[in-house]
Amino acid sequence: MSFESFLEQQDGIYESFKAFIKSDKGVVPKSHRQGAYMIAFRHSDEITNKIMDFSNKVSKLVRSIKYDKSNAHTTIIIFQAKDDFVCDTKMLERLSEVVEGCLPLLERVVVDYDCWLLNQDAGVAAGKPNSAFYGVVEQIVNQASKKGMEFRLPWGAHITVARFLESKSKDEIKELIQLFKTELPIGKSKPVSIDVGYLNFSSDDFKYFVFKSFNLSNS
Repeated sequence: MSFESFLEQQDGIYESFKAFIKSDKGVVPKSHRQGAYMIAFRHSDEITNKIMDFSNKVSKLVRSIKYDKSNAHTTIIIFQAKDDFVCDTKMLERLSEVVEGCLPLLERVVVDYDCWLLNQDAGVAAGKPNSAFYGVVEQIVNQASKKGMEFRLPWGAHITVARFLESKSKDEIKELIQLFKTELPIGKSKPVSIDVGYLNFSSDDFKYFVFKSFNLSNS
């Protein structure tokens, strides 16, 4: 897949979020009880504070999983996702070696988070990445392939800001939709690290446990 194709795929998914806002559908929670390994970009305190503030506003209107400095991220890869996930430290070490093989970055990753979007089960900060974002993702996927691990590309450069935990009709989410339409966007982010770890979804929480963090400030 080329960078242009990646952007087209992402834009198509963002359009589906926009179509939801125009539809007569309400929000319906998805059942999340999974674990998986994850490699992700992490953002500065300035960015994650904005995510936390917005996530808190959302949760006051619709009960939802909240995101903050501990779990806000932009996914690079999710690997071996399953309901009965058990973390293996040896796998985390292998994933860390994959990232190490791609550093230092030759170009600085920048993502412009220019709006907030929601669909039936989640809300996101919609991101428009530069080509360096895709270059890093592609490097990591290729490096993993050399080590016998097949990764799928992420669908986009978004940051999840909420996962809804209750059902509400379209009439009941008018204030929520207005919040997503009117809240000032985050703006540009230069991720500060690439983190290797694993995630755990429960019925009402999302946790990201970091095994190793690779600082990008000097890349």
